[in-house]
Order: sequence, then C-alpha cells, then structure tokens
Amino acid sequence: MSMRRIYYLVAASVVTFIAAQAAASPLPPTVQAALSANGRVLCYMEMKEHSDDGGASYHVDSVTYHIYTFAETRSPGSYIGTLIPATDGRFWTNFADDWSITLTGSGSLKWPIVSDDGATLALLSYDLPIENSPLLEVYHRDRGARSPSLVGSYTLADLWKPDEIKSVENRIVINDMWYSSGVFTFPSPSELEYTDRWHKITRINVTTGELTHVSKR
Repeated sequence: MSMRRIYYLVAASVVTFIAAQAAASPLPPTVQAALSANGRVLCYMEMKEHSDDGGASYHVDSVTYHIYTFAETRSPGSYIGTLIPATDGRFWTNFADDWSITLTGSGSLKWPIVSDDGATLALLSYDLPIENSPLLEVYHRDRGARSPSLVGSYTLADLWKPDEIKSVENRIVINDMWYSSGVFTFPSPSELEYTDRWHKITRINVTTGELTHVSKR
C-alpha cells in the first residue's frame, strides 16, 4: 500500500490556544487523535484545560499524547484475540510497547504525526514562527525502553533558508501556517522526511536527531 496522508479525527469543539491570533481569525481545528499512515498506530490526545470568564474562553493546561497499537483480533494464535470480542472493528491496546508523553502549558497542544511502527512521534507547533522558537519536536522510544526521549527540537531557521523565511515574513497567519503546503512522512522507521512548500526535502534521523537537507525531488 502506498504512503497516504495521515487521517485526523477532528474534535467537535475548538479551544483558544494561540495568544497572538486576532479575534476574527479562523482557528485551526483542535485535533484529538491521529492515525499512522498504515492505520495501525493511534495517537490519542488527553487534554486538561480550564475556563475563564464563566466559560467564555478556554486554556490548555497539559496534553498527554498516548501511543496505542492496533490489536489483531483475527490473527491465528493471537493471544489478544482470545481476550477481546471478535469483530470487524479495531481495538487499540496499551501493552508494554505502547507509551505516552505529557507536555504542559499553553504550547502543549500540537499537531501529532506518528510513525507506522509507533516508535516515533513528531509534534508540529501551532505557534507563529518566531526566531529561535521551536516549531517541530521529535520524540522517539527504543523498543524495551521505559520512556521516550526528545531527540530533536527545530526552529524555522533549521528547516528553511534565510531568503525563504524573509519571503513569508509577516505573512504567515492562522490559515497559512509554516507547515502549510508541506508534507511530513516516515519513508523508513529511522527517518522523518519534511518536504516544504518549495519542494525542498529535509530528513531527520529519529534516533540521533541529525538533520540533513537534500536536493529537490
């Protein structure tokens, strides 16, 4: 099966979480779950928030990103298949290979992209691109490890050239964010690939955090 875009489950409500936005600007949807490209790994987001002004506005206190793996209910000899109902639907388990991370503060709500093997989670920031402000974080957990590690945190200057940043300076808004017109994929378990709006490719090693710029396709 060819790589396809990650499907996002969009929540019914919208949370105000970017302080710099104008009141009349359209808000991005509040994502609460994401599937890997192969549909076998689920990233579920558990948000804790509080309201001010009698519910007039909401603020995110923390977000926990849970990584769950699809349980094969019909596989021959499947242990999990003997414990849950037989169905054509899908179940996501929280066995030893699954994990989670918790981020706190107003910037904890991000776009999640999870790898097909469930070992890597990339988080894209909603924040407007400010110099030296991290916009992309990559977390990875080795098999058998108790917790994931942050392997890399990247600013716009790490991903774009200076003239590219200048060309969109003061023009990036809520409905045209830094990641707009870009594509994020995992071509292999060891790499995250970002193709930007100019079709330039950046690859990130998900275990070392090393970033490599390559020529256009």
